Amino acid sequence: MVESTWEHRYTPLLPEIAVATDAVMVKLCVKLLGLDAEQLTGFSGVGNQTLIAIKSTPSKLPWLPGIRYFGADVDVPGLYMPTHLQPTLPLKLIAQAFARRLVVLPCVVIPAGVIAASDQVFSISEARPLSKVFLQRQVDQGVAQKIIDHPVDSQTSGQ
Repeated sequence: MVESTWEHRYTPLLPEIAVATDAVMVKLCVKLLGLDAEQLTGFSGVGNQTLIAIKSTPSKLPWLPGIRYFGADVDVPGLYMPTHLQPTLPLKLIAQAFARRLVVLPCVVIPAGVIAASDQVFSISEARPLSKVFLQRQVDQGVAQKIIDHPVDSQTSGQ
């Protein structure tokens, strides 16, 4: 099997998806909760306890430190990758490999080192229009996950 590596992209892709994790996810959701329903029009998203992916037009995507931005090449419009990186293998070949593995496009490809230590691929086919309920749930899950990951030592607290 031939593996692709990633290299610098000289002409960045237009950002269409913002991905945030952990504390940055919470900050992003809080920022978006400050928008009214009309301002949220045109945003869609998908997430879990530690990650959120927000899709919109480049001019509407929120900008915060720690967010990673992804765009799609015109050759494979459903394959989102970091705006500043490109794979060394042809994009159509990568899309075909994903199709053989039943990865549903549109999807986001996160190379190792961009967010986590290993490569990640996740589908955004389930993305739905953003709602305040969804954003608040993401905040609540993110805060709960932080508590789970970093519990306060009850023996030393209060001393």
